Formats: sequence, structure tokens, C-alpha cells
Amino acid sequence: KLQQVEVMTWQKALETSSEMLDKQLLPQGSKLFINSIASHSLGPQDEKWVEEHYSHLLPHVVLEITERETRSVEDTNGKVEYMRRFSAHVAIDDFGAGYNGEHSLLYIDADYVKLDMAFVRNVHLDSRKRNWLSTVLSFTRKNHIKVIAEGVESLEELEVLCALGVDYYQGYYLARPDYQPPIPTDEVLESVRNAYAKKLAQDDSR
Repeated sequence: KLQQVEVMTWQKALETSSEMLDKQLLPQGSKLFINSIASHSLGPQDEKWVEEHYSHLLPHVVLEITERETRSVEDTNGKVEYMRRFSAHVAIDDFGAGYNGEHSLLYIDADYVKLDMAFVRNVHLDSRKRNWLSTVLSFTRKNHIKVIAEGVESLEELEVLCALGVDYYQGYYLARPDYQPPIPTDEVLESVRNAYAKKLAQDDSR
């Protein structure tokens, strides 16, 4: 049933996002990250339906390709080419969790990399994780790929990730998931600003 799941995922994600935008539950221009099953794609009729009903949303879509499920370079590149027709973006999800992590950076033309939470959890206590992340971030910066850290659950994790150069964060420390994406509290936003200020100070001192 995976093909049906893939089609339903696209249809319901676009339908729900459109409704939320109409009700002003999402800011205009919000990015819509859609998890796609790596080994399945929309068929011609499904693509036609999507384009007829939601072509205005497609430039805001970020197609998430789960790194641990990547099966075929040909299948994946076909999806990426389809998304590029609409100026949509592509993300590698759960990066580091699969067997071919670094390889996927080379053959997937990604705009975003979402770090698997296994490399985020307690990163402030594990020098091996920090060394691995430094290598990944060096590559992504040189290739203009934005990095998103998944599963950030503490201020200490946030500060280390910010110092390393991670671009975006998601996780319980910032806010709990909800139907309408929540806004972090003033306290959390202040901690993010402070972490970024520390990074700038460190960069200036080098």
C-alpha cells in the first residue's frame, strides 16, 4: 500500500496547508515539508491533480527524502527534477541514520539536510558527535546547503549546535508540535538570540 500512502500524503498535506493558509493559521510563504517514500513517486495522473489544484503551493514545498530509505538514484533524481520544475526545494531527512549518509549528499541535489536526532541528543557531552558535525557542516556551508537539527531538547544542545554553525532547529526545547505551528516563548527566543550572539563573538575573535 506504499504507493497509496505516498499519494494520500501529498494530497492531504497540500489540502490541509491550503485550508490553514486561508484561515490565517499559517503565515503566508510558509515552507511545507512533505515526507516522501524514497522508492515511490506520484504517477502522471496524480501529478496532474496536484498541479491543477495546488500549483500555487508547490514553490513553497520542501520534498523530504528519508536518507535511511533511499533505494535508487534514478528514482530519487526523478523526484528532484519534478520538484525543480516548480522551484520547490529538497531536503535529506534523518541524515546520518542510514548506511549511505555521506553518499546521499553527493548524489541528491539538496537544499536542506535534517540531522537525525541521534547526533543531536547530548551533543554537548560527546566530542565524537561534535567532530562528525563539524565535518558535515564544513561540506554543507561550501555547497550552500542549510542544516536543520532535529530533536533539540535542551539549551546546552542548542548552544553547541549554534556554535558549530547549524542554521535551523526543531525540537521540544523550542516548542511542542501542534496542528498550528506554535511560536516559541519569549524566554526560548531570547536563548536563541544569546546563543547566536555568542557564536558571532567567537567568530570575531578568530
